[in-house]
Amino acid sequence: MFTSNSGNNRTGWRNRRYDELIHQANRQLDLKRRAELFRQAETVLVAEEAPVAPIYFYAGFNYFDPRKITGIYQNILDEHPMQYIRKVKTQPISRIQYSVFSIQSRRAANN
Repeated sequence: MFTSNSGNNRTGWRNRRYDELIHQANRQLDLKRRAELFRQAETVLVAEEAPVAPIYFYAGFNYFDPRKITGIYQNILDEHPMQYIRKVKTQPISRIQYSVFSIQSRRAANN
């Protein structure tokens, strides 16, 4: 964070509104409100004042099928430790199920 007294703020930039938005977001329990406060702070930092400029945009786990993958949960940092991500196990189709499916498909095609 680029708050006025943060060791990560090597620019010397200071903004009371930004500091207050970050402080409010850190105390916020409502995740939607917290995300909104961080978005407002980011706007002050990057769009209004611009003491720093992003050089790339991180692409996270935005596209996956939750029926096939589990262990990915939305969070403010978009961090997803790989030890929790799993492929959902599915039961293979038995020969009987396959045969019934094939017969039904053929009947539907002929009608």
